Order: sequence, then structure tokens, then C-alpha cells
Amino acid sequence: MTGYRTFLSHRRGMHMGETDNSGVRGLERGLAVLQFLNFQDNARVAEIARGTRLPRTTAIRSLQTLVRLGFVARVADERRYRLTIRVRELADGYDDESWVTDVARPHVQALGAKLVFPVLLATPLGSSMLWRVSTDRESPAAMRRYTTGLRTALIESASGYAYLACCSADQRRAALDVVATLRQFAGRGSLDLAKIERDVARVRQRGFVILTRPLGKETALSLPVMANRRYLASLTVRYPRGAFTDADAARRFVPQMRAVAGSIGREFEELAQAGRRMRSVEARKRGARTTRP
Repeated sequence: MTGYRTFLSHRRGMHMGETDNSGVRGLERGLAVLQFLNFQDNARVAEIARGTRLPRTTAIRSLQTLVRLGFVARVADERRYRLTIRVRELADGYDDESWVTDVARPHVQALGAKLVFPVLLATPLGSSMLWRVSTDRESPAAMRRYTTGLRTALIESASGYAYLACCSADQRRAALDVVATLRQFAGRGSLDLAKIERDVARVRQRGFVILTRPLGKETALSLPVMANRRYLASLTVRYPRGAFTDADAARRFVPQMRAVAGSIGREFEELAQAGRRMRSVEARKRGARTTRP
């Protein structure tokens, strides 16, 4: 529930340090209820009030408004509330898949054909990296053919280290806290945070990472894809362990991978700007309609 706790912390800061009008406070309370139900659906009023730290009567009023708007429904014959499918409308303006499909995939596939070795694009998801695009099926040099949707551990993958090297200190600490907690639950011992920080600093200095797992048969070279100085994803190539020295692999792969990462980043920014322009035009049209006599 990290995202919910972050939102709740922000709400406390608003009440303590800022003055606000009743309309904004009402919106804030409604968003708090929606986000709580996103993490704990089918909740009772008491649970919602306690989880959002709202007075019970305020929570009830917020629920009644959300029910009237169609975002929340009361479970029949029970004093519980759940989200409705209408909440998906709130995310319609954000399509995380479109940039992967329209922008990244063609570049990754073209790079895979050129390098012969399998290439993948991964993005962070919790304590792991999620494979979004992979050329394993097309690569004649793939030792094992993995599919998209695979998740690899953040601190056990080259793509994960490429991501950590681009994080702020707070983001990295939060990500590693999740990893450390999961390792403790699994009985795998504690993290050597000092070593991880040294490794991350080395990746940041070089601009890429080469990693071979102790018992692995493959080596991975990964570097970040950036757009307007913001991390988007990790671009990775895998090849048989021992096929190249690190220096040879860097000379062979890094220049081409950086060129592709740059192209993806620029096209992503163009796509984002086009989306912002389109939303601005739509907003002006709506404004014109509402002011028309």
C-alpha cells in the first residue's frame, strides 16, 4: 500500500500546512476514499473512515457522493462499498502501453535484428523489472526464449541496476526497502546496501551495466532509456557468458544501444507533447461550449 500511504501523507500535510476551500477539501476526501477502495475493495464505512483518517460522517458523505456519481456502489445486502468499472474512466487519458507499442517496439525489434543477440525493454514494477518487449523469439542466438511479461528481480538483473542508477536517492531507498522486506519474508537474509550503492555509483559513472549471475549461462548489458532527463525503461542485450570480454561487449553493443535509446526517448517526448497539445485543444473546445450563449 505504498502509493496509498504516500497519498495519505500528502493529505496530512495539506491539513497541517495549507489553507484550502471546501470544494478542494471535498475533492481531496473523495480521492482518499477512492484510493483506499483501490487497495481494499468491499470495505465497510468504519474501515474506510479509519483507513482514510476521516470522521465517520465525512466518510459517509464522500461515499454517498461517489455512489451518486457512479464511481462506487454499495454491495447488496451488506454494509460494504466497492469500486465500479467507471473508475477506469479516470485513467483513459493515460495509456502506458501506447508508447511501448508505438514507439519502443519497432526500435527494439530493429536493434535485435541488427545485433542478432536477444534484446529486451523492461520497466520497473514494484521490486522487479517487467519485460515489455523482447526479441527472444526472433533471435537465432537466444540460449533460452523468454516471453514478454517476465519479471526479474530488481537487484539481480542488469536492467534493474540501470534503473537504480537513474533513481533519486529517495526513490532508490524506497525500492530497496521493498526488496529488503521481501527477502526477509523469504528468509534470504539482509541486503548489503553499501555494496549496492557502490555498484549503482559505478553504473551511473559508466552509463551502462554488465552483469552475469553467479550460476547463469548468460551475460546481460543494460543501459537506461531517458526522455527529457526522465527514466523511461532499461534497454538490454543478452549474450552467452564468456562470449566477449566486458570491454569488447561495450565496444560492440553500447554505441548502437545508446543511439536506439536516444531515438526512443525523443519519439516518446514527441508523443507526449502531441498528447498535451490535443488535451489543450479539447479543453479549449469544452470551454467554448460552456461559455456559448
